[in-house]
Amino acid sequence: MAALLETRTQTKSWSMWVGSSSDLQRLFRVVQKQYDSLIAPHVEEKLEQPRRMLEWAEARRFRLRQEATEDGIDSSLASRISENDAEIKKLNDDIKEAEEAALDAGSIELSLTAMNGDRTTLRGTASQLTEYISGERFKYFVALAPSGDIRGRSITIGVDRGAGIDLRVSSTDAQWCRAAFAELEDEISKHVPRWKFIRRQRVLWAFFATLISCVWLLALSRMPSGLTFASRDALWWIAGLTLVSATIMVLALNWTRAYLPAFELVPPNGRARGIALIRWFGTVAATLVLGIIGSALTDIVLG
Repeated sequence: MAALLETRTQTKSWSMWVGSSSDLQRLFRVVQKQYDSLIAPHVEEKLEQPRRMLEWAEARRFRLRQEATEDGIDSSLASRISENDAEIKKLNDDIKEAEEAALDAGSIELSLTAMNGDRTTLRGTASQLTEYISGERFKYFVALAPSGDIRGRSITIGVDRGAGIDLRVSSTDAQWCRAAFAELEDEISKHVPRWKFIRRQRVLWAFFATLISCVWLLALSRMPSGLTFASRDALWWIAGLTLVSATIMVLALNWTRAYLPAFELVPPNGRARGIALIRWFGTVAATLVLGIIGSALTDIVLG
């Protein structure tokens, strides 16, 4: 009866990630680090059979040349020597190719979809992939490691500018899975900003509803004299204000989510958009609150 094979999988999602190109490169390097100790045994496994066959072919060549020295070379022996030399050359080429493929197993495969929908798939090191991503305007990308055929261990990082970042670690080795996931989770969490709540739909609705309520209070306090809530002109005035308020709210919601991506690469020592947005929100809110307070005080003083 075959042994029971268990695969452990751990996943986690973050709604925002903000960092520089060097921060993203560091994340990719942490991914590659998980395979450092696996590369050498993987290479040895891949090369074991070709190397053994090469030893046999070289031993055969020694015997053939010894036979040629003792008995001379006839057409049959010359043909066998030629075939053996060709086999040795092919095995050397196979070993070189296997070494390159095995050593490449620790690299990362990237599938990136640009803003215009074009899709690009490439394979490379942490620095190569980071340089490519930094120069592209993209909707989302998926980084998968290893790109080679190391069995039983995989790491997937999915990044969506509208949704955030996802991590998935899967392995038949539970200990490796837990360790790799913990290290990657820690590296990603370092760059999750404190203002991540801004992208939440409920938070945005609550904030803009509060702002619109403040605008309404200001507008009602400045209602033209002679208008009462029961008059037709007042109803048209309120309906117009409601329509304008609803339009502003929808546009503000869409603009905020578009302006503040869930995944943002900032220049070295640069400022994230979230900081500027919070300051803008604070300025608008303070202006409206002060306006309401000032209007109330004016009414008290003049009334």
